[in-house]
Amino acid sequence: MSLSSLLRVAPVIACLLLSTAWAQKISKHMVRFANTITEEELAAHEMFLADTLLEARETGQRGQHAAALYIAASFKRLGLKPIPTAGPQQPGNGFTPAGRYYQPYFLQKSAITAMEISMGGTAFTWKKDFFTFGSRGIPDTMAGEWVFAGYATDSAAPKGVQDKIALVMGSNDKTAAMRARDKTEFWFDSAKILRKAGAKAIFFVVSDSDFLVYKGYARTSSENVVERETDNGFPLVFITPAMAGALFVSAGAPTFLSVETALRKGESPEVSLAHAAFSYQATVTRSNLTACNVLGYLEGTDKKDELLVISAHHDHIGITSAGVNVGADDDASGTSALLELADAFSQAAAQGHRPRRSILFLSVSGEEKGLFGSEYYTDHPVYSLASTVADLNIDMIGRVGSEYIGKSDSLDYVYLIGSDKLSPQLHALSESANASYGHMKLDYTYNNEDHPSRFYYRSDHYNFAKNNIPIIFYFSGTHADYHKPTDTPDKLHFDKMVKTCHLVFATAWEIANREARLPVDAVKQP
Repeated sequence: MSLSSLLRVAPVIACLLLSTAWAQKISKHMVRFANTITEEELAAHEMFLADTLLEARETGQRGQHAAALYIAASFKRLGLKPIPTAGPQQPGNGFTPAGRYYQPYFLQKSAITAMEISMGGTAFTWKKDFFTFGSRGIPDTMAGEWVFAGYATDSAAPKGVQDKIALVMGSNDKTAAMRARDKTEFWFDSAKILRKAGAKAIFFVVSDSDFLVYKGYARTSSENVVERETDNGFPLVFITPAMAGALFVSAGAPTFLSVETALRKGESPEVSLAHAAFSYQATVTRSNLTACNVLGYLEGTDKKDELLVISAHHDHIGITSAGVNVGADDDASGTSALLELADAFSQAAAQGHRPRRSILFLSVSGEEKGLFGSEYYTDHPVYSLASTVADLNIDMIGRVGSEYIGKSDSLDYVYLIGSDKLSPQLHALSESANASYGHMKLDYTYNNEDHPSRFYYRSDHYNFAKNNIPIIFYFSGTHADYHKPTDTPDKLHFDKMVKTCHLVFATAWEIANREARLPVDAVKQP
């Protein structure tokens, strides 16, 4: 066999050897404690976490606080250690986490109640002629010199935007062919380029057809936006070609239509907006919130300075006009699994089978707001990220995804995402654990980097992956009740949840007890 052929099959051989080794040494103790995870106990956690009394567990609100109290009490009952130092304390909205199982962080809630913009002396109407995606970063007042930045979609921003308001072409041949999710990411990527270059605000000119579509997606004034207190956001306003035309006329520039036509031909027309007539006024209400993560620590033995994280988020989207969104699957299912996994490992430790590596059971909030809780933890780690060997993240494991409805294996599969991104050995270990104990169908559909759902970037594991920590994301897929009040406990498949928990437990047991730390393949960093 040639060297190149050997290199191609080496990962497969390693996986087979690892699977054989696992099968030979599979621990009867691991099996015994995995089997303490039951449908009845998962259901008991679900009945509390997904009760309407918790008001959909919106981050920073009392329902999320109540869920945090329940999780912390569970960790304490199981004998898990609190974190070694208390988190920062600051007045919020009446909730100050007490005790050291909590890692508080602070948010700001804001809403636009009015917004007025005039260009060239013509007044334009909010949500009719222009919109924003919520109130994030929207200032009360704005003034300054304008600069035309063209498409601004290349890796380098146009020069001369420092401390100026940038007008950007938000629709071209490329965006016209994009789907909704792709377009918004395209715009926000452009905004990042200009923000880095020093622009003070960005006004995107979108086509009339795009405007009609996206103003429907934009959050209205009745929908409050929550953001990290330390993130002041950035003003992004989306306007019609008519608004841009009025601005061009007031500046004595060529007509907007002629400039747009020239750009489409690949030309670079000279445009000066230095003398544009513009006025802006907004009314934005703001208030402070306190949220928290909940941490339970199980100390290891001879390798206790290395850490495995098992995570899930206990927040949900809150109460909307549709009703109380209890989030039984998203993510009370993952939180219930986290508590059961903590229980199983705690029982093992109490009976003389403590893991070699330490385990942190991390229940985060703020996932639905933008992965805020896991971002806060990785920005302010209680335990060294350099010593963190992996994160196993559990989010939505209780339902049958739309792709599996009616199939014979609908209760025997789980989607795995990210297992091979940073550590091929983690992927091989996961496959071996499943072959020897989990016996589920491992579906990697959403692991494809080109998949439009981009789930790899959409749950809390990603903040660990960004820090070069190997991850696995366990997921059952979306369904018709996703982010709706109808995502209720009676629709969960607790037998399916048990199977997934057993797989996570077996994988975690091996990671925590293996001799060598999982290596990171730097070539595949996200």
